[in-house]
Amino acid sequence: MIECFEQQLAELAGPPTAAVEKNAEASILPPAAPVEMGPIADVLVDVGVADADDPLTAIMKSKVVERAKTSEAEYEAWKQSVLTIPAELRAVCESFNAEEAYDRAGYRLRWQTYDVLTLEKYIDIARGRSVSKTWFVGMEIIGPNARERVLLFFNHAGMSLRQDMGASRVSLAISRFDGARYNRLSSEPIHLREIGYRQGVLLSVFRDKKVEEGNARRILLSLLADIVKSYL
Repeated sequence: MIECFEQQLAELAGPPTAAVEKNAEASILPPAAPVEMGPIADVLVDVGVADADDPLTAIMKSKVVERAKTSEAEYEAWKQSVLTIPAELRAVCESFNAEEAYDRAGYRLRWQTYDVLTLEKYIDIARGRSVSKTWFVGMEIIGPNARERVLLFFNHAGMSLRQDMGASRVSLAISRFDGARYNRLSSEPIHLREIGYRQGVLLSVFRDKKVEEGNARRILLSLLADIVKSYL
């Protein structure tokens, strides 16, 4: 902006005398005909950019605005589906703990919820960037002789989901506590590996790379059943 302002001041002041004499012949040439912008001109008007400005920049500004609106709409739809997971987890745990037979046998469920991703972090993860504080929900399954902890955290979608053009590039990965740290599931006898999203529906990604549609309650019940069967 400052450079343009300085250029305008220079033009108002007029060129040096030598430059006027040198370009005297050129100054009598007729002005060039205006360039027809066609459909680009309509876009420039829409984004409030003057015709004299760079048309590519104007087009890109409109594309950026359009993409930002699309990303925000995608994020809001994704968030509404993902937020059913902690709500259903609480309901499942409360129902489980209300069973006197389970309690007498020494079984108990605990849960911990964390924050959902912000729009900025959602976009960063979708682009493959690493972000901090991606924990979403934690579960502790207590048995008579042992206990297991698993954590669902936000991560860039795996290959099975990335091959699906309609699926979100942000998913929930699953990690298990080994006594010292949480490690993402690899060879454990738990079928579920990842929870994805596509157009209002949650997706289960299994260790055999198979992808199935499901709802939060069914996904959580299957995961908890595998943990109890395999470790408790």
